[in-house]
Amino acid sequence: MGDSRAIRWVEVSNALNVRALNARPVEGGKDGDGSQLYVARVRFDGGVHAAKVGENLPAAHLAFNGKEIIIYVSDRLMVWSTRCVSDTVAEDLRSIVPQLNESVRPVHFVQS
Repeated sequence: MGDSRAIRWVEVSNALNVRALNARPVEGGKDGDGSQLYVARVRFDGGVHAAKVGENLPAAHLAFNGKEIIIYVSDRLMVWSTRCVSDTVAEDLRSIVPQLNESVRPVHFVQS
């Protein structure tokens, strides 16, 4: 995938506010309405999964078993590290966004 030193994970919850992050999130693609999506990871059903998050979304969205699960307590958001930034890593990560967008219907789930 690339140099793992190029990214780091920061804690986030609920709706994303990019301006309040003090970090540059890793872009993952565009949503159907053209808004920017970013790469996140969430814990669900005993595992850790890639998810999409954006300022237009109320929380992290996880594609799981043909459904889109909305998780209001997101584990981490991927951001660029100040140590080593590589746009080639971003290209590799963009390839997972179409998988995250392939969902059947939203299901609201609140993780405690």
